[in-house]
Amino acid sequence: MALLYYRVDVVLERLDLTRSQWRRYLQAGLIAASGEPEKAGGPPRFTEADLRRARRTLRLERDLGLNLAGLEVAMRMIDQIEALRRQLAER
Repeated sequence: MALLYYRVDVVLERLDLTRSQWRRYLQAGLIAASGEPEKAGGPPRFTEADLRRARRTLRLERDLGLNLAGLEVAMRMIDQIEALRRQLAER
């Protein structure tokens, strides 16, 4: 199955985010683009997995009130848990 890629403007609309919020998440390393730009040097594109991660980050901020430092810690822990799950699934 082919991956779907989204431009930033589509991501912002789907997640109801402002550009400044999105930039803050990107700069903090909470999210990153997985998709290759359409053209060399073009803007990055984002996958469904990127959107899921952004939604999770957004929920932690909006629903639990985590600040940027808290988001970084929480997302790092979630990443570690997911890595451990993958390791266990391989056994």
